[in-house]
Amino acid sequence: MHDAEPAHPTLQTRWSMLDRLHGSDAAPAWSWFVERYRPAITATLEHWLGPARAHEIGDGFWGYLFDGGVLQRADRSRRFRHFLWGIARMYARKHLVPGREASLPAEAGLDAEARVESAESAEMRLWSARVLQLAIEAVRRDHPDDARAIELFYGLGDRDPVSAPELARLLDRKIGALHVLLHRARHRLRDRVVAELRETVRESGELDEEIALILASVQRDHPGLV
Repeated sequence: MHDAEPAHPTLQTRWSMLDRLHGSDAAPAWSWFVERYRPAITATLEHWLGPARAHEIGDGFWGYLFDGGVLQRADRSRRFRHFLWGIARMYARKHLVPGREASLPAEAGLDAEARVESAESAEMRLWSARVLQLAIEAVRRDHPDDARAIELFYGLGDRDPVSAPELARLLDRKIGALHVLLHRARHRLRDRVVAELRETVRESGELDEEIALILASVQRDHPGLV
């Protein structure tokens, strides 16, 4: 008799990847880490500091992580998303112009509690957008037509959505075959989103909640996609 499969397969987690940032293969591990999370970190620094200031001090974030020993002291029981955003917030606060509040002009006039809630909502959208992009890239590696179809049909990446008849023409498919392709592509994308999140949360109960939160966030921006 075979042992039952675990409810959430154990993969190499983001936490274990962070352990390698100070090991013998630190250089490729850092390259992987920075490339994967630079867009999300840049976006959250822009939220707190504005684009110009974020661009000015953005590259220093990675040195801050390395030199400050932040990774070694991290609480590994936390969700990776909470950890990474918390560090980005602390870094942003260190670089605020004296006397300037940590908010964008659009948030002017909000009290402190409302600003925190606004920031958390913005960070969730930024994180879910990055998870979605990583999932699309994963789909593209094995199923490029699926990735192209969902990007065009749902207008991802600042594109205007393409109608089903026009997409069928672009992909040289009959309309019925296109709907089958889109249905399959959405399922593959959702599976890749879930796989990405499994690597960032250790506890199965928290994983279920994280999946629900991220999928809901993606769904708000792209109805019907996942």
